Amino acid sequence: MPLKIRIGKRTYRVSDFAVVFTVSLLFAVAVITYGFYKYADTPYFYTLVFAGVMGFILPVGGYIYYGYVKLQEKEYYFPQFLKDLADGARAGLSLPQAVMNVSKINYGALTDDVRRLATYISWGVPFDEAMRRFAERTGSKMIRSSVDLILEAYTAGGGIADILDTMAEDAGKMRSLKEERKTRFSGFISTMYAVYVIFLLIVMVLVNALLPEIPTMPSFGKSGGTLFVSFGVAGAKPIPEDELMAIFFHLAMIEAVFAGLLAGVAGEGSIAAGIKHALILIFIGVAVFQIFIPIPDPVDRIARAIAKTPANIDATVFVGRYFVDRSITVGMISEAVEDRLKQMNLPIIGSRGSIRFDIDSAGCEPCSSGYIQVLPDAIIVKRPAYVTFRIKTDPDRGAYVIYVS
Repeated sequence: MPLKIRIGKRTYRVSDFAVVFTVSLLFAVAVITYGFYKYADTPYFYTLVFAGVMGFILPVGGYIYYGYVKLQEKEYYFPQFLKDLADGARAGLSLPQAVMNVSKINYGALTDDVRRLATYISWGVPFDEAMRRFAERTGSKMIRSSVDLILEAYTAGGGIADILDTMAEDAGKMRSLKEERKTRFSGFISTMYAVYVIFLLIVMVLVNALLPEIPTMPSFGKSGGTLFVSFGVAGAKPIPEDELMAIFFHLAMIEAVFAGLLAGVAGEGSIAAGIKHALILIFIGVAVFQIFIPIPDPVDRIARAIAKTPANIDATVFVGRYFVDRSITVGMISEAVEDRLKQMNLPIIGSRGSIRFDIDSAGCEPCSSGYIQVLPDAIIVKRPAYVTFRIKTDPDRGAYVIYVS
């Protein structure tokens, strides 16, 4: 007898579940391993990790949910199956004969189990043993308990047709109670969706309005203080903005999974039922991040800082650490500064002071590694890397120096 795995109300044969689980797990491990060795220090690594996790969750979750849907369909048709057996018993047929008679009827997902039951009987398997195999094969606790009662009545003798009608009525009532529960908790499920959407809206506001402004506030004076450096931890590396966005994304995915599973438990009393809600919420979250939450652009962040900082005042702006995968020129920044000044309704005076690049006095690791080359009028990216930007004004020349490290 093959080993079986039971998850919730559904029993899965190892031959089916193990294949889906193993293939999905191998795919996830392969994708994450590839990302670790090739993109460990880039934002692409988080994308590959997410792809690997989804490559595991979607097939396994889809398999479990498909089994749950089939189970619900079997329980839906089971009362009709009992009523047809009762009609056959009233017509003078024995229960084995009634089973053979109704095996030609379509019972949806229960059809294969009924036909297998008829096959067992035709092979000479005792009726009680065939019914028990039928109940086990369906994987439904409700069907198993009903079959046990039917077999007790069948063994004791008596009005089996009336007992079958009663069992069918009870099974129908249980189905109705499940539907009523789902209806009553539909408001709770809607609330879970609303809470998740509100969370995404808050993230959108933070990422699009607040987060880009935090690291571009100037510090005036000779001290040249910095802001937003690893949440104020002295000597620590600044946290890249894309990593903060990755944290928000991971939080959104975690909330989607647990909110969806909770909705399934509350609405239908099953974790498997929550897989559907979890996948819907995950899809909504991914769509929001892809459409409404842009990837941080270092050119835009530098332009924001320069637009807020007059060149004739001694000031320093710690812009932040960003992943740079393309070359950046002074012309690109000047154009972005002008666009930013227009949005701020500020006058455009030339390019608001000349702009040039330079290597930070503390050193430039990407430069020494050969990933980037810093020229006065451009940063040439030879290999994508994380780069830290700090802007220092030169009041005597009315210029900006963008230090790269």
